[in-house]
Amino acid sequence: MRLLSTPRVPASSARSLRAAQGAAPSVRAIVARVCAAALLSSSAHFTDVALAVGLPSMTSLAYLELDIADAEANMLDKATRLADTSYPVLTSLSAPTFAPFEARLAGLVRAADPAAVAKTAALGRDALQSLPPPQLDALKTALGGSAAECRPLPKPAALLEALGAAGIGEEVQAVLSPLPKSGGGEVCLPPLSSLEKAAAALASADPDRIVAFNQQATTTWAGAAKAPAAKAAELKRLRIDVMQRVDLAERKAFTSAARELAEAAERWAGVRQASRDGPPKESTLAGSDVSRDMYERGVIYDDALVRKGWVKKRCCSSPYLLRPLSQ
Repeated sequence: MRLLSTPRVPASSARSLRAAQGAAPSVRAIVARVCAAALLSSSAHFTDVALAVGLPSMTSLAYLELDIADAEANMLDKATRLADTSYPVLTSLSAPTFAPFEARLAGLVRAADPAAVAKTAALGRDALQSLPPPQLDALKTALGGSAAECRPLPKPAALLEALGAAGIGEEVQAVLSPLPKSGGGEVCLPPLSSLEKAAAALASADPDRIVAFNQQATTTWAGAAKAPAAKAAELKRLRIDVMQRVDLAERKAFTSAARELAEAAERWAGVRQASRDGPPKESTLAGSDVSRDMYERGVIYDDALVRKGWVKKRCCSSPYLLRPLSQ
């Protein structure tokens, strides 16, 4: 779905979008949502309506520019939701059930292909390094709090040893070193508000690199789980034991949030790539009068993106009558 051109009006809104890129993630998300909703639901009389109610007007924008902004805002939403839903899980961890689970995770790492583990770590490092400097500073601030009111997490000693043996111990320590520690050396769980800020900062990483890391991590650990030494069935049972202290609804919410975040990154990266590829050709449109009318008026719908759920189907063959372009 695509806006090839929009009503010709002052450029204040486009400048607002660009100016918001340097703002806090929550501000960027709000600006993106408002601007995207205003234009993507527009009719032929959007300009008159916008000026009448005092909204900033839109000039012609790049192909899928507002869909990209909406996908970025969605990424922020999903990252914050994952932080929220992970908190009950993290606060429920206890040494008696976590220790055997963590030991089996270490076995999974040892069963993995060392080259695949190294590639996964390298892609994760690339994703972190893609953070803009303000978001990187925000991440460090959010995770570098005081240990005065520390809620210690169980120490994953066996897992850290296995990661070190796999050749990525330094990378792991670089991630853990800024975090506050308890007197016993356990990592302190940040307050929920800090965890949300950290998630919002991480959501600003380059989506292409996030997707590459997710895909490689899935390949690495799925391959390792097939090895008999990984004892995948036992690992699954121990994971259930760890999660037993978490309410069932909270467990489902956490699992759903993790999946939705990965999908949000894929959507953001996919819409950006579709924008780089350019709009579909006229020959790809259905030959109906409605589609020809939309094409002539500069509005093109890419049904492939609609089917993936990356952009929303929207249309209007007249300023007052909204109806679907295709079923």
